[in-house]
Amino acid sequence: MDSTRSGSRTLSGKGKGPKPYHKANWDWENSRIYLELVIKEIEAGNRPHMSINLNGYRSLAKTYEAATGLTHNMKQLKNRYNQLKKEWRAWSKLMDSRKGPTGIGFDQESGLINASDEWWATMEKVDKECCKFRTKRLEREELMRVFTETP
Repeated sequence: MDSTRSGSRTLSGKGKGPKPYHKANWDWENSRIYLELVIKEIEAGNRPHMSINLNGYRSLAKTYEAATGLTHNMKQLKNRYNQLKKEWRAWSKLMDSRKGPTGIGFDQESGLINASDEWWATMEKVDKECCKFRTKRLEREELMRVFTETP
């Protein structure tokens, strides 16, 4: 039986027939575009509470495809939204001693958190999400700030 898959597209969907979509590739540029589009959806009133509504995700899928040429389903877009929120919470916890741990520093030049190996070992037991910032900086910090603070 011949495969109906081509390239990086996967068959997905229910109902009238399968809809092809691309495997999510959230590189720096795609993430930047995604965040900018999410902010527009939020400003358009498509996040009435803490998450984007159905109309917002539909609009986001269309505008993201137009901007990147990549087709993603709502689950992929929602997963990315939740992943970015989780990443921001972990970063905020490290950057604000009122919300989280103390005894760390921040290197403006490298964008990395400075702490001892013992501190990181303890943090790994408490909050593994924060530990990724031991060797990785928060990408797109300004967009992330707007993304999380926009009403």
